Amino acid sequence: SLLVCPLNVFGMETVENTANVLDAGTNVLTEEYFANSESMQLLSALDIISSTHNVNSFVTRQQFVEYVASMMKITKATDEKIFEDTEEGSVAHTFAKLNILKVDEDKKFRPTENITYQHACIILVRALGYEEYVSARGGYGFEYMSCAERLNITIDKAVTEPVTFADAVELLARTLNAYVYEARLLSDGWTEYYQTETLMERLYDVSIIKGYFNANELTSAYKDVKCPGKGRITIDKVVLDAKDSDYGHSMLLGRRVKAYVKSMEDGMLPKVLLVIPDDRDMEIYSFSSNDFIGANKDVIKFTFENKVKSVSLNYPTLI
Repeated sequence: SLLVCPLNVFGMETVENTANVLDAGTNVLTEEYFANSESMQLLSALDIISSTHNVNSFVTRQQFVEYVASMMKITKATDEKIFEDTEEGSVAHTFAKLNILKVDEDKKFRPTENITYQHACIILVRALGYEEYVSARGGYGFEYMSCAERLNITIDKAVTEPVTFADAVELLARTLNAYVYEARLLSDGWTEYYQTETLMERLYDVSIIKGYFNANELTSAYKDVKCPGKGRITIDKVVLDAKDSDYGHSMLLGRRVKAYVKSMEDGMLPKVLLVIPDDRDMEIYSFSSNDFIGANKDVIKFTFENKVKSVSLNYPTLI
């Protein structure tokens, strides 16, 4: 196809998650990169957080519970004032009634203090419904952290460290992909606990599809996959609605991707919210037509980084 293709053939480089992408010499996360990270794009697509603010600024306890409330679609606060040092109408009072926040004897929430990593994880574990599970094991801080780690909602941070805005976004995105823990009372009086849906599936009806980006509205990368039509894309042979996005013309064609997809009613196609490359298990090469040497069956030869390279086009290779 390289010999007859009238277009430039190229590969795209991807950047891993936000964990270690720092501005050169400043040891801080760059806002430009963070805005394009998977976690920030996901929260923006779900209308949880749309602005990146200052990615390296610390998050207060009040700000964090507001982010969590937005994620959980809690829009109305209780009229009851529970914490003495917190304004009326704060969602902190609602979280206290939901047992997501504990009320000490002094009835202080300390809303303007920076939230610590451990307390942020405790709130998220409770929001997912694991309070009774953790309490049965003692209810200590390390039990919450152990539960958070099993749910994969932890990041590389000491428990006493303050949480930055970038940390908060990463924690929320991980929580959306964690399973909700629910209790169901059986007829004989026993309680059954189960995990069937992620928080994102439960609250947003959004699931994840992983596979190859087979076709967009303009062309297909596979002879056995037809173009799906205007405003549509095909991932792993599943046709999706992409008319409200740029994915209908996406240059991710042929690549392995991870797609966040919202289920639709009345027989409508699932709607694409976000598509990102998922190339961690692939070799990716980018070169111009001048570097192309030749091809024999499924092997292509080209110059790459001043060396002659011979690569099989079988998975997992992207050129």
